[in-house]
Amino acid sequence: MAISAKRVSERLAGTEELALLDVREQGVHYRGHPFYAVSAPLSRLELMIGDLVPRNDVPIIVLDGGNEGLAEKAASRLGELKYSNVSLMEGGCEGWKKAGLELFSGVNVPSKAFGEFVEHHYQTPRIPPEELKKLLAEKRKLVILDSRPFEEYRRMSIPGGIDAPGAELVWRVHDVAPEPDTLVVVNCAGRTRSIIGCQSLRNAGIPNEVVALKDGTMGWDLAGFECERGAGRIAPAPTLEGREKALRAAERVSVRYDVKFVDGRTVAGWQGDRGRTLYLLDVRTREEFERSHVAGARHAPGGQLVQASDEYVGVRHARVVLVDKELVRAVMTASWLNQMGWDDVYDEPALPLFPRARRMVGRALAARRSRIPHAQGREAGADIGRRNLGAPGRPGGRDVLARRESARGRQRRLDRPDRNRDGARDDGARRCLVQAVRSRLRLQEARARVPELGSRAGGPDQARPDDSFPQLLEEDA
Repeated sequence: MAISAKRVSERLAGTEELALLDVREQGVHYRGHPFYAVSAPLSRLELMIGDLVPRNDVPIIVLDGGNEGLAEKAASRLGELKYSNVSLMEGGCEGWKKAGLELFSGVNVPSKAFGEFVEHHYQTPRIPPEELKKLLAEKRKLVILDSRPFEEYRRMSIPGGIDAPGAELVWRVHDVAPEPDTLVVVNCAGRTRSIIGCQSLRNAGIPNEVVALKDGTMGWDLAGFECERGAGRIAPAPTLEGREKALRAAERVSVRYDVKFVDGRTVAGWQGDRGRTLYLLDVRTREEFERSHVAGARHAPGGQLVQASDEYVGVRHARVVLVDKELVRAVMTASWLNQMGWDDVYDEPALPLFPRARRMVGRALAARRSRIPHAQGREAGADIGRRNLGAPGRPGGRDVLARRESARGRQRRLDRPDRNRDGARDDGARRCLVQAVRSRLRLQEARARVPELGSRAGGPDQARPDDSFPQLLEEDA
């Protein structure tokens, strides 16, 4: 069965589960694809599909560049693998473009576009490589934390940098930088993971000044500075004191960003639910996962899950359960997925829990019972998402939003060409996410006004969900 590009865009904007798979090779996918298309190359389809799309009767739409025959082959192969609800998108990417819909270049586009939105909204501070080099020469008290997986860190890193991948930052930083006057510099290879990592520490309310290294190791190398190769420094597991601080920080984040918790019995019931897709993802380190993990869980380190969500979750609107015995990494990961507009994200606290972790879960559940109703807000968010995926000319679509963009907003982007360095087309991609995130942030603003919750929000120097956000929407929507 073939489906028009317009109908595909409407289904993507709905609330039903759907997998949109681009079966071209990743290098070709990079050149242009629909915003929510997941790369699943035909050459590796059998290896990837079980993890990307775990439920065999979920609706799947496959596409290629258009009239290449790859989509037909992929549909046939999926049928052989017992996937029973597979359709083709008419005309592939060419059909999408002819329908007046936008193609986006790059990989992991939703995550990278979200990183740009985070930096813009929170005004995440950054430091140029030249300034960091000067501070190192002056022996300034600082620590450099590399937010990438160890394999990437080992290939090329900032001299003196310590590996603390993504979600590990809040878990381990308190022992690496125990004194509040220590500057914390977060880097990655380019932009997104350093932005998210830096802002994670700021959202967690650590007392240190935290900055992201502008353009990461790439920027350091382009500035003419030598990178270190083969480094093996890893942030140590937290001490009891560091663990206590991390749990306190995670509790603040869990309240502020509406992190949901679920027990093992409920998860077991979801695993047997044939009508919904479930992703059970262990966000700890690979070593911890390999030592022991919940039956049926896959390894998906928290930082990488936020950075490349489309490589782990191929079905939109599926249930996602994050597993972490200590909760901190799961809470930080869930807080970002929630802000990206994912509605069904839960943390499963694998037993036994530390006492503070037990209190965190109990308080979160009590707070949830006392919160204002938010079904109306969630429906508003879904409606906003539907409008954003509309074709130009559709009432409320991107053409209307683009006309509202101020000259100052346009000029700011012209003055910041480095925003596109990771390959995602920033302008259109961020517009897709700004409106989808707006209702969620408004809900957080409302919850922050509830006295018993507002008193437990982040530190005084942290950006609140409502800080200048209406102005941001007027400028960048």
